[in-house]
Amino acid sequence: MRTVITGAANGLGRALALACHDRGDRVLAVDYDERALSDLPTETLTLNLTALVTAQTIADRGPIDLIIHCAGISGTGPFERIPPEHHAKIIKLNFEAPMTITSVLLAHGAMSDASTHAFVGSLSTFTGYPGAVSYAASKDGLASFARSLDKSLPKGQSAACIFPGPLATEHAARYAPENSAKT
Repeated sequence: MRTVITGAANGLGRALALACHDRGDRVLAVDYDERALSDLPTETLTLNLTALVTAQTIADRGPIDLIIHCAGISGTGPFERIPPEHHAKIIKLNFEAPMTITSVLLAHGAMSDASTHAFVGSLSTFTGYPGAVSYAASKDGLASFARSLDKSLPKGQSAACIFPGPLATEHAARYAPENSAKT
């Protein structure tokens, strides 16, 4: 199975890349963090996921059986105190990049006939996330996109959004709102 994972350098993306590799997948781990990718036992690509050329570079590695869109960033604190440029950056990476990559992969026939498009959402879709409003919005958008994409894909392909619970990763610690509960 040919598997592509974005945001594979750290956290959940890294764990998924290792698990897919261990089960025998041919994994392409994609992230901007070259140093963190360097010790993965998989094929790697160091790319900015928000650049249009990235989608074409990934498409050129097809056919792809599974793509997991795991890359994401957040901004925490009172919504009005986060600079508008950072809100835009969150939306661009968390929501627009997976849509763009998916569009290019489909337009270029880079997905196998029985492929899966998996999008990593957030429990904020169901509960709200007052400490990270634009993050929550980007993940809600991704969930809606996945539901609609699933209805429009060619026969044999599927799309789904997964909603992991709180994770003890460096990413989660970096973006956890002040005074958030540690579990």
